[in-house]
Amino acid sequence: MRTHQRILLGVVCLFGPALSSRAAAPTAQWSWSFNQSAYTVGPHDSILVQATVYNAAASTGHLRPPGVSASFTGDFQKIYAFKFGTPGVPFGTEFLGLNLAPGESFQFNFGLLTPIGSSIAPGTYLAAPGFLNLDGTLRGAENRLQVTVAPKPSSVALLSFAGVAGLVLTRLGPPTP
Repeated sequence: MRTHQRILLGVVCLFGPALSSRAAAPTAQWSWSFNQSAYTVGPHDSILVQATVYNAAASTGHLRPPGVSASFTGDFQKIYAFKFGTPGVPFGTEFLGLNLAPGESFQFNFGLLTPIGSSIAPGTYLAAPGFLNLDGTLRGAENRLQVTVAPKPSSVALLSFAGVAGLVLTRLGPPTP
């Protein structure tokens, strides 16, 4: 049984004046995407999600975030605990000193998803995160994050064995007196 659930994941990233649209000032035309957008995992698996931010070749300015902050909201937080950035490193540290010229990109650890509780129900879960500029515009990822939780192989084997045993018993018919 597969279920599809749309999950909201919100991220706030303060990129500052380099991204605002001033007529005279150079501006960065940026985008970002997940490096891997689809994961198939077991009910107990953690996932390190990586992403890349791009400053378009047509940009007239550098991408220089003065500070990064984030929030995590929505139904995804009911099944996964989420830690932004690299485990053990304060979030935003990897953005310190970032200065992307037009045409350059920067790969970073978006965060670590860890199951909450004993297990996550099998199904497919979708997230549509975005970065929010200081000017209030939302920049969604170029792709969506999709996590498919599959039953453990041992569970599948047990269900298969039960199905085969049921077929054998059916073929044998009822016991004769």
